[in-house]
Amino acid sequence: MPFTPTFHQGLELQALSALDLTAIVGELNDISHSLDSIPRLTAIWRSLTSAPLFTTVGDWKVEYTIDSTDEKLVVLSVRR
Repeated sequence: MPFTPTFHQGLELQALSALDLTAIVGELNDISHSLDSIPRLTAIWRSLTSAPLFTTVGDWKVEYTIDSTDEKLVVLSVRR
């Protein structure tokens, strides 16, 4: 089951256009589907879940974490 992209409570998203927000969610959905192919009891999985990760979508740098308990990708910050 893919991880659900979510945004940290209180994260300010006013600077994002609807198009940018849609692109960020789309990127996180792609990442989520890729995560499904990684066995959970491996060193790479422990590495991925031990610290925040980053991806770039357009001009935006997106910091997120993998919440393996609730199966969510939680966006911590979005900045240029």
